Amino acid sequence: MAQIKSELKDELMNELATQKSNKPKPRTVTGQIALAHYLGCSVPTVARWQASGKLSGCYTQIGRKLIFNLDRIDEKFKK
Repeated sequence: MAQIKSELKDELMNELATQKSNKPKPRTVTGQIALAHYLGCSVPTVARWQASGKLSGCYTQIGRKLIFNLDRIDEKFKK
């Protein structure tokens, strides 16, 4: 019984490890300058979009640092 529990536990741990490693990391850029370069627009345009809420849900702010998720940006601007 103990051996079966141990084998099952090992099997579950291996499964969880492969699930975590299969998740692709989100593509990100840091800062308005990098996002403006990615989108091919000016920095004031990115700041305007951010202030108007057009980019809400597409970035995380930690202190002064802005981290933009490019996958979400692409979804928002996809036509």
